[in-house]
Amino acid sequence: MSFRIPQDWLDSIIYLYPDIPSAEAGDETGGTGFLLGWPMGGNASCFTLWAVTNRHVIEQNHWTIRVNKKGGGFEFIDTDDRQWLFHPDSDLGGVDKLPRGELSKCLRDI
Repeated sequence: MSFRIPQDWLDSIIYLYPDIPSAEAGDETGGTGFLLGWPMGGNASCFTLWAVTNRHVIEQNHWTIRVNKKGGGFEFIDTDDRQWLFHPDSDLGGVDKLPRGELSKCLRDI
């Protein structure tokens, strides 16, 4: 049985770099991750936007996010390692302090 990842999921992929110049140049990434909308208060249209990746990516100073824009091109989000939260028992981390105004231009309609 084969499994194809839905395009909607692929559209939520992010790339992590050490800084904005590296992200702009398209240098080798330090890691990948994905965007996740977490529902708030039982309202399906209200959610917190998270970027999720592996803890070791952030610990290696790759916390600048590159997001693919829905019309083409990229958006760059420079986070701070202190913003990231980590699961205590796994190699998983996330940040929810993303600039929704700019980022909303990047998200694909799904």
